[in-house]
Order: sequence, then structure tokens, then C-alpha cells
Amino acid sequence: WAEYLGPKHALCGADGGCDAVRLSRYSSFAGVPLPIVGFAYFALALLVSVVPGWRWTLRPLAASGGAVALVLLAIQAFVLETFCRLCVMVDLSALALGLLALGNRPAPPARWAGPLP
Repeated sequence: WAEYLGPKHALCGADGGCDAVRLSRYSSFAGVPLPIVGFAYFALALLVSVVPGWRWTLRPLAASGGAVALVLLAIQAFVLETFCRLCVMVDLSALALGLLALGNRPAPPARWAGPLP
């Protein structure tokens, strides 16, 4: 997100693919820079993971985030043919969250075995 706030390189160097990714037409969605969309995604994922009534939404949210991450990685690899190391790190995090959420099975309900001795 810091890279999008100004012309200076806050975290990425000018020699990497960060500029190419940031300046591409793929760097925003509906006029909103993707780092802001990503921040909102991870904040929402955190929120739904801690609010008991909303936990059922974590799997579809994480799966969709992982799918978007795959698309963004593919765009960097095959369309832009360069990588922004921060974008890759965030995309891999979203992909990992998606895989973990899809692989996670809810615990079976606890059974009461009677009073403790």
C-alpha cells in the first residue's frame, strides 16, 4: 500500500518488477488500488474468523481470495512477465489462507461423558 501512496519507493526498489506491476492496468479494481482491496480482504477474513456467527463465511471468503491470488500471480508471470516481491508475498499468503480454510474441518461437537471424578 505504501508503494501506491507516492512516487518514492517505500519498500520495493526501482530495479524490481514492483514499478511494472504498480503501473500496469492490473494494479487496481474499479479504480481502487489492489493493496487496499487486499487489506480489506485480510481484515474481513480476520473479522469473520473471530466472530462466531460469521465463521461459516470464512471458507468461501478464503477460497475466493485464494482464487484471486492465483489469477494475480498468473498475470505477473504470463502477462507482465515480472514479479513484485511484495505482491507475490501477499498473494502467497492469500493462497495459503484459502488452502488452510478449505482443508480445515470443523471439530465434532464435544460429548459429555459424565461428571469428573
